[in-house]
Amino acid sequence: MKAIRYLVLKIILPVLILAGGVVGFQQLSARPKLVAEQEQLKVDPLVEWVPVSAHESGLDIETDGVVVPHREIYLSAEVAGRITHKAPECDAGNYVEAGTLLFEIDPRDYELEVRRLNKEIAQADANLHENEVETKNAEKMVQLAEEDLKLQRQELQRILDLSKRGVITESEIDTAKRNELAARNSLQTQKNLLQLQSTRRERLKSARELAVTQLEKAQLDLSRTKITAPISGLIVEDMVEQDAHVQNGTQLVRINDSSTAEVKCGLKMDELFWIWNQTGDRYATDQTLSAAETFEVPATPVTVTFRMMDRYFHWQGVLSRYEGTGLDIATRTIPCRVVVKEPRDVRITDAQGNPVPYNGPRAMVTGMYTTVRVHAQPTARLLSIPENAVRPGNRIWVVRGDTLTIETIEPAETIDGAVILPADASKIEAGDHVVTSPLAVVRDGMKVREAPQPVAATTSENN
Repeated sequence: MKAIRYLVLKIILPVLILAGGVVGFQQLSARPKLVAEQEQLKVDPLVEWVPVSAHESGLDIETDGVVVPHREIYLSAEVAGRITHKAPECDAGNYVEAGTLLFEIDPRDYELEVRRLNKEIAQADANLHENEVETKNAEKMVQLAEEDLKLQRQELQRILDLSKRGVITESEIDTAKRNELAARNSLQTQKNLLQLQSTRRERLKSARELAVTQLEKAQLDLSRTKITAPISGLIVEDMVEQDAHVQNGTQLVRINDSSTAEVKCGLKMDELFWIWNQTGDRYATDQTLSAAETFEVPATPVTVTFRMMDRYFHWQGVLSRYEGTGLDIATRTIPCRVVVKEPRDVRITDAQGNPVPYNGPRAMVTGMYTTVRVHAQPTARLLSIPENAVRPGNRIWVVRGDTLTIETIEPAETIDGAVILPADASKIEAGDHVVTSPLAVVRDGMKVREAPQPVAATTSENN
């Protein structure tokens, strides 16, 4: 039995398996090949497209901005003293008009100083009048001394003439000479007194002028005891209370100028390129610029927009200046300032730009995060294509005839769903067809079919 089992397992069973495999292979080889009854028709893909349009309404450059104070003034005391009056409008959060009395410092010390100096000036005037009288008296005394000297000289001459005839003694001659000498001495004394009066008058005049100067300073200090708002604006912070004693230089309040607002924003260098090269601007010509003009930004109209809920608040401003002279290292943008001359002149719209009833902030407020749209008028020709026609890598698909061409563009800005690009730097022209529909497989030069009705082109408009 073991021999038979061994024979079946080792010889007969493998032979049977091999024979079955040969038969199966023959059966499979004998089946007919599967052939498609009809080849699948090859059809060019159908694409939707829009025409490239010329953009003639200028270039809107959009960036973010934050409202900052146009001027922020720390109002300080200019004289020392006790605060005797603090106006109710002086509390933080209140709006004040220019010229409003905010504080009053105790003026009594300064009033006394003004009165003292007025008395000192009156005394100086009296001294000058006294000096004038004394000067006139000294002048008369000089005249009398001159007449006396003249008489003494005549007398001396007569004595000398008589001495020649021997009728006058030496003693009488000496007496005449002493009288003439005394007269000369008296004249010189009176002249010295007159000169002293003149010198004293100059000293009194200087003293009076000094007193007048001190009076002007005292009056100025007295006027500084009343502290008024130098500008119209919002009280941001009040730092002292009534009856507090302040020193010269003590800060009292901080006021933000609300008559004008500024928006701080940043622009990229390629965005500034379009601002520098605007129609009619001297920056776009070969005109030589001065040193000051080199660091100026062309004044360009700007729309500042603040969004709150479903409303959009718009203000008109002007791109005014650079904030500094270089690139911000963190953002790689040039910091700029936009000046809004009328921060209370606001226009309100919905998302579609339609006017809506007024409901919201009535003025531009410091700290608002806004959208800044600079309305440039570049000298270069511009083209506009829908944003959905631009593929990754700034590529577009252009259909010329029935052939698709892949082109690379350099967008200048994207506004309201439209991509604006310079015509001179692109390989497309107005009227070219750009594909807006997706394609599973795209290659340069492939055949496509255009949809019979073009999709309406999206254009950008200035706000």
